[in-house]
Amino acid sequence: MCSKTYEPLDSCPNSPSKSNYLITDFINDDFTDDRDSYTDETGKTDLELALDMETTNSLEFPFCATPYLYEKINKHHLKVHVPGFQPIQTCCPKKTWRKLMKLHCNTSNKIYYLIANHSVSKHGRTVVVSSPLQIRNETCFALSILYQPSVLQQMNLEPVGDITNPFETTMRIAVLEPHEQYNVPLYIAYHCKLFIQPAYAEGHYVSDAGIWWQDFATELDTAHDFHCNPKTDSNLEVFSLRFVLRRNVDVKNSQSHFIPNYIIQLLPPLIFYNYLPYTVEVENLELKQMIKVESGEKASAYALNLSRDQKLCIRVIYSCSLWSGILNLTTHFDEKVMHLTNEEGKDDETKYLTVNVKADREGSCSVYFYAPYWIINKTGLPLHIKASSTNVIHESVGGDILLFSYKRHGKQSLNMKVYESEWSNDFGIECAGTTGLIVCKDNVRRKKYAILLSINLSEMCPRFTKIIIFSPNFLITNNTNKTLRFMEQNEKTDLWTDLPPHQCVPFWPETSSMQMSVKYRDSKLTSQAFFISSNHNTVLRMGKESALTVSVTGGKIDSFRVTFNDYKEGDAPVMIKNWCADLFLKIQQQGQGQVTLVNPYHSLMYTWDDPTKPRLLLWNVYNNKGMGFNIDISKDSYGEEKINFHSVTPNQNSLNTSSSDDSDSCDSVKTTLNKKVRRDKIVIYWICHRDGMQKTLVFTQEQKVYNDILKTVFMENSDIECLISLSGVGISIFTNENPTKEHIFASISDSPAIWEVNVGHKWKTLTLELASWIEDKYRLLYKKCQLKDYVHIDFEKMFMLKPFFAELRRTYNSAVYFQLRKSQNYQYYNLKLQSVQIDNKQPSANDSVALSPMPLDAIKAVPVVEFSCFKSCAKGVEVYKHVMLNVEDFYINVASELVLSLAKLFTENRKWMPEATTLFRNDLGLIRTPITFVPKQNPNQNVLIETLNMSQMGIQFSISHKEQTLYNNNGYPISKMLDYLLPTYLSPYMPAEGVRHKISALEMVDLRRGFLDILNEMWNYLTTHFLQQYYSQVLGQHVLVNPYAIQAVPTAE
Repeated sequence: MCSKTYEPLDSCPNSPSKSNYLITDFINDDFTDDRDSYTDETGKTDLELALDMETTNSLEFPFCATPYLYEKINKHHLKVHVPGFQPIQTCCPKKTWRKLMKLHCNTSNKIYYLIANHSVSKHGRTVVVSSPLQIRNETCFALSILYQPSVLQQMNLEPVGDITNPFETTMRIAVLEPHEQYNVPLYIAYHCKLFIQPAYAEGHYVSDAGIWWQDFATELDTAHDFHCNPKTDSNLEVFSLRFVLRRNVDVKNSQSHFIPNYIIQLLPPLIFYNYLPYTVEVENLELKQMIKVESGEKASAYALNLSRDQKLCIRVIYSCSLWSGILNLTTHFDEKVMHLTNEEGKDDETKYLTVNVKADREGSCSVYFYAPYWIINKTGLPLHIKASSTNVIHESVGGDILLFSYKRHGKQSLNMKVYESEWSNDFGIECAGTTGLIVCKDNVRRKKYAILLSINLSEMCPRFTKIIIFSPNFLITNNTNKTLRFMEQNEKTDLWTDLPPHQCVPFWPETSSMQMSVKYRDSKLTSQAFFISSNHNTVLRMGKESALTVSVTGGKIDSFRVTFNDYKEGDAPVMIKNWCADLFLKIQQQGQGQVTLVNPYHSLMYTWDDPTKPRLLLWNVYNNKGMGFNIDISKDSYGEEKINFHSVTPNQNSLNTSSSDDSDSCDSVKTTLNKKVRRDKIVIYWICHRDGMQKTLVFTQEQKVYNDILKTVFMENSDIECLISLSGVGISIFTNENPTKEHIFASISDSPAIWEVNVGHKWKTLTLELASWIEDKYRLLYKKCQLKDYVHIDFEKMFMLKPFFAELRRTYNSAVYFQLRKSQNYQYYNLKLQSVQIDNKQPSANDSVALSPMPLDAIKAVPVVEFSCFKSCAKGVEVYKHVMLNVEDFYINVASELVLSLAKLFTENRKWMPEATTLFRNDLGLIRTPITFVPKQNPNQNVLIETLNMSQMGIQFSISHKEQTLYNNNGYPISKMLDYLLPTYLSPYMPAEGVRHKISALEMVDLRRGFLDILNEMWNYLTTHFLQQYYSQVLGQHVLVNPYAIQAVPTAE
């Protein structure tokens, strides 16, 4: 660590100081000290004087010559002795590497190769030398590895292994348990074919064909089938397997095609994946074998010969009925929509259950059972749903999962109705990650049902299945211990709805007022009306000195939740304290006639008289006839007001002066005993601040009290200040296994310095050439410089002397700037990232830039990301006064190959990859959780965010896509981005320059939730608005929107 004086006298300032320089200060200066005309000795002397040599010397690295460094890293060698071969030696550097080692045979000129694998970890260095041919068992059976020893006998070599049957021509060299790997002996790997046989089952012969690596070297990563035939005619079951030949070590060797540098992967021939929410039974009609596959699980089949067509019977238990159908699994089977029939018989309209089947033949032959849409009804109402192009009506009642699929070549939209309502307008369910509002008009009941549509991707099968949830747009929750009654503001009816304690019910408004009132069940006193379609926290007067707190949240991406809570400390909008000695204060809401009187040295909790009107506070002195004074209690502020008013003397027998007569009064007031009224001029000081969770408004006439509160609340001195500034940060992600070692390079860079000159009291930017020349001299710590007789610069005083005399100013913004300022009760954070860029290093990338800021029209040093937060910590309460996130416009190019390579890289560790059953449980949690579920409240939730602002941003978006073949990529969290952007059956239309999306600004106030919940809401807001524009502009889909998500806060005229 190095330390240095913050502002030494000889440091170069960025801008001129406050003192005024006189022209005479520059007349006697010697301008011959131009660095371009200096001699080497003079320049060296001045440069040494300008540098802090103590700091510079401390940063020097120890000198090491290049040969010494090379010898230090490569001084270790690996020597291997193999019987029958000459000893070999290779360099063993201190890094992770894999390579081939050449072996020379003593008896012949044959050359063999070994594989050396070197790894370095915290436990030390590990070196593994093995045969180049490896075999890996990825089945659930133990397999015997066999070979023909006659090949080795012809070469005068001694066979190795066990003879399992003296009448067979093969020998067993190993029994490979499931998920084990075996290194094939060197001679067998080079000269013998390998045969496979089930290890502990004696009913099958050895595989009919051997695995010879030279036959499949030209077909790498391609699956091949082989079979083990049964030994008896009564047994019709064959034992089938698949194997794939893959490269072991990537090396550039001219003799690579003569080296068995491969891994043989033994795979199941057929795997069934059940991506349905119900159990699937698969029966082999020829062998009468049944395979049961649970939801979210997979099952392997080894008794099928996939080299010929197979006939399978598929059964599903759905809606308490058995549905079945026949699947013809041919050698070229790709995809099919199966229509399962109901064996118990039903109406003609619903006699088919549609199940999609898709096959993927990369590696094992994977067969997927799925339904494109799972529809869940959480409204509590009977919904009737039909495709726009058909007359088949599906009824959805309760929380059962409705499996739905469109007909081919039909209109991809739905219609809905509730009870006897009219059919809704067409709406699509393709736009995953978005929400919208569906309106069904019921003329019989004279109401409009507003149903919220939420489209989500299934976590178990994001490539194929979308979860469609219908829920009510308004939910009413009672978190109190008393039974409440609520009613919509409706002039035609007076219908109250009971709400038991700790219960939640859906609410269907009948009018467009969007206002509600509440009362206790055993009370006749009704609260004031409040809005239910905008977020707010309001305290309602309920009579008998009791109150309720109503909180309205949601509405942007989920349902509005109107929650009633018991009043607690800190809920009231403001506590008013009157510290004036003999003044009565009037408090009222702007535009309201009701007035609240505050006695001297008294305080009260104040809430709004009409929550639907503008929430502005007016105050005045009791007997003052003025209009009053306005205070915005949502902000911390202070001030003073001078008031002229008439007052009554408190005592007629003695001459008393008002406590408000202080030394600041400029008029001499005459009092008369005969008249009890006099004219006073006073000064009232007011301070609005937050004391813990409670907003407090203090009125006083004592200037000393006023100053003491200001020093305590607004003028607290800082104890710690930390500044971190970095000129640049870069990070590269690369691997050694892939020939393309580097995947991406992410960097945060600074902005070029901006030089300006003050001309006519206006700052003018210098030209690029002149500014670059000046910046070069400035960075070399020159004190003065000149360019012949044209330009003279003095860096010590930051003035330009020629061609005219003017002030200079330098503006520089580092790549990363972080500021922390902390006092006893307050904390301030400020983070700026100047320019962020991510480069795509994939060789097949069309665009090398994956993310970068959009160029600005003018030269501005605006950071691309800026975050600031002002926090108060007092009395065990965390109050975030102001949280601001500002993001500038940026360009992003999504390349599918890059995303998939990063996904595979980050999921190499199995801890990052959840199991399919876990993902299915997550889907069921989303489906089965009732919409009326009331989460437990945290009694220690002492966090308040007063204001949170996020700026609007523009995204210039482009995408380069190549066909994605991963169907079961649920283990890759990063690749989920492609599931949203590239749906299975939709192809994007993207211009070369991309498409511009605009995300509107977000402002939230008075948030009393956890910080993580708020961040999650912000992220969902960003993704929803982006995807709505993406589906509309790029994919050409009809996007359903929620008007409440873009509606302004309603205010009464």
